[in-house]
Amino acid sequence: MTPLLVADSLSPESLAQSLALALLLCARLLPIAWIVPWASVRGAVSLLPVLVTVVLAVCVWPVASAQPPGLPLSVVALLALAVREALIGVV
Repeated sequence: MTPLLVADSLSPESLAQSLALALLLCARLLPIAWIVPWASVRGAVSLLPVLVTVVLAVCVWPVASAQPPGLPLSVVALLALAVREALIGVV
């Protein structure tokens, strides 16, 4: 069994890339999660879409992180990519 965190994954650049990938993954899944409240009970928790986004992101993470792309780490570029991912998620 391989450990979850290996020595080279603890480098600051690797952690920043992983965080950027996780944020973009959540941006893509967020529109899907906003559909959830209509299928639930009216008195459901208001954090339900956020929780569904996190659960879906955790489920999809192994596939998304298997071959991660090189992501820009500037805030403006990541924001533009997050908006693009959210629009893709709407479709």
